[in-house]
Parts: sequence; structure tokens; C-alpha cells
Amino acid sequence: MSVNLRAERLYDQIELVRGTGGRNRGQLCIMSFVAYLAGERHTDHPHTASPFIRKFAIPLNDGMPIALCQDLKPFAPRIIATNDGHDLKRAAVVSQMIMGEVLPRAMADFPHSLDDIRHELGNTGLFNFAAGWHNSGPSGSIASHFHAVRDVHEQRQRLLLATRAGQLFVALVLCAPSPAAQRWYWAKALELLDRLCDVGADHRVARIGSDNATPVSVQYSPPVLAAESKGDFRKIDRRPIQKIESRPTAPSWKLMTRLTASTPTLGWHPSDFALEGTDGRHYRLADVRGAKGTLVMFISNHCPYVQAVLDDIIRDVQELKEHRVGAIGVMPNEVAAYPADSFENMKRLAEARQLPFPYVIDRSQEVARAFGAACTPDFFGFNGDLEL
Repeated sequence: MSVNLRAERLYDQIELVRGTGGRNRGQLCIMSFVAYLAGERHTDHPHTASPFIRKFAIPLNDGMPIALCQDLKPFAPRIIATNDGHDLKRAAVVSQMIMGEVLPRAMADFPHSLDDIRHELGNTGLFNFAAGWHNSGPSGSIASHFHAVRDVHEQRQRLLLATRAGQLFVALVLCAPSPAAQRWYWAKALELLDRLCDVGADHRVARIGSDNATPVSVQYSPPVLAAESKGDFRKIDRRPIQKIESRPTAPSWKLMTRLTASTPTLGWHPSDFALEGTDGRHYRLADVRGAKGTLVMFISNHCPYVQAVLDDIIRDVQELKEHRVGAIGVMPNEVAAYPADSFENMKRLAEARQLPFPYVIDRSQEVARAFGAACTPDFFGFNGDLEL
């Protein structure tokens, strides 16, 4: 997977805000950003976008804290050309995730608010929750959001289901009982948006810009904003760049820019490296190699998927140590594009979380490229002989 560096810089130049925003200010909402990339007029109702995805994304854009909203930006190119008639499938994806993944976690995080839902479910199972719930319910905000999703699911109101699902995730993030829970719900919201964009992707040709529309097999540099003398709109200059093998992927799974990865096969032996750690040491494979195995993890500070599972990573690495398996965390992102991933911020994270493994920076991305890492988090497990 390759992600264009110009695209990364565009994401930094655009700020997502509530409402439609204004191009002259460099402030857009997620959907007006989609319209901009697609060469449409300034609107939060771009023709190119799935109505279902729009209804799901707008509550996230308008309801989340501004800092979290910025995580939506990389999805903008993926939303292009999703107005493809597959919204019924997308509705099923939303219902399945909320029933099978989000509700069980919410029952643990909000036991008192959702206690009656637990009783209503009885022995029917989570996937039958719509039939198991009755119309009466608690007045608590989280429970009322779940009930709202249940109601529109039963009534088969697809677009309203998307809106209610987006509102549910906003409520879960804002009311989460801990920072770890907040990160988990936000990561799930992003994962769901990713899944919605995936529906129909194999049969879809996304086109960026109306003047020089191009299949996704050729990635164009993002529109470069040039101020006009009058009005709120800006001219768009598009320049073709290199071919890529796959469509743009949500850069929250993230983002070794300039990196084209090829996944190694089983039995592969990694080359040695020497990378600077947050403790001032330079680490080689031999320094972290365990007698029974070695885990190499490509992670970063800012990635919401890493944030959502960092507690699990820390626990698992501690358990692996008891089984004589070593571990190392490698940060491969470009810090110019992601200041949160700077070496100083890596040091802060390592100290604040007491990471039980060396946390090193891959400034050249050569190690990530050699491993075939294409996202964060990405994990590579080796046996005692350093075989994949």
C-alpha cells in the first residue's frame, strides 16, 4: 500500500469543522471535503457519496471533539464513488457491528444504564436483540441511543439507522468511563466507517476531480488550493503521480508514506537493524530476541487503532516475557506529517505508559519496508530461530 505524501500534507492543511465550513478558510466538514476532492461544488451533500455513509459520518463530524474529528480526513477519498446502490448491505454491516461488538462492550462499561437491556435480552442472544427488546426502556442517554438504533432497525429505515448509529458512537465516546474505553469506541467508529467504504469497493471505480477523472489504479495528487481574487471557491490543480497497486486505504491503518510493501512469506528471516530507542539506546534484533520467539510490532502514537489496543499490547508483551518471547515496538511514520509521532512524543508515551518493550523510531522507513509493514498496528511473530 502506498499513500501519497502530498495527500498527507493536504490532510494537515485542511481542518475539519462542524457545519459545511468554507474552502477559503481551509475549513471543511468530512462531506464537503469529499465534494472538494471529487470536483463538486461546495456542499455537504456530494453526489458521489453514499447517502448512508453521509448520514453516518455527519454525526461523527459534528458531535465529536474537533481533535478527534481530524481522524476522519483520510476517509474522504475512500468515500468518493460510494453512491453505488449498496446501502442495504451497509445497513446490515452497521447492525451486525452494533449487535455483535459494540453492545457487549457497552454492557460492561455502562452496567447500570444498560441493565434492563441485559434482562430483556435474556437467553435470546445478542443477534436477536431487536426482537428481545420491548418498547419501554430506561431514560439514560446511552440506553436511549441503543433503543433508537433498535427502533429504526426494526422499522427498516436505513438512512435513519445510519444517523442513529453515528449518534450512538458520539454518545459512547463522550460518556465513556475511561480514556481506554473512549479510545476503543472511537476506534470502532472509524473501523465501521472503513467497513462501510469497503462495501462494493471491488466493483467501484473512484474518480477524483471532474476535470481529470482517473481510475483509482492511478493516484492523483490531491487538489492544490490556490486562492482566487473573488468568491469563496478555489481553483483546483491536479497533477498525476505514480501508479499504485491498491485503492487508497483509510490512513488510520496507517501510514508509512512513500512505502510500497510486500508481505514476507512464512519462514522468512528478517535482516538486522539498528534503531534508536526512547531510552537513548540503539537496538538490534539480537538485543530483543527471545529464546522462544520474537515479536516485532509497528505502532505509532497517533493511530487510533493502536491507542485502542495499547493496553492489550502492554499486557500481552508482559505475558510473552514469561514465555521467553522478546518484543520491540517500531514507529515508522513520518513525523513531519504526524507531529504526534515525533521522537519526543514517543519518549513521553513510553514513560507515561511504562512500555515493557523498547520503543524505537524507523526514521528512514527502511525497516518497515523490509518487513513489508503496511499499517499500524502491524505485528510480525518469529520463532526461536527468527523464522516468520
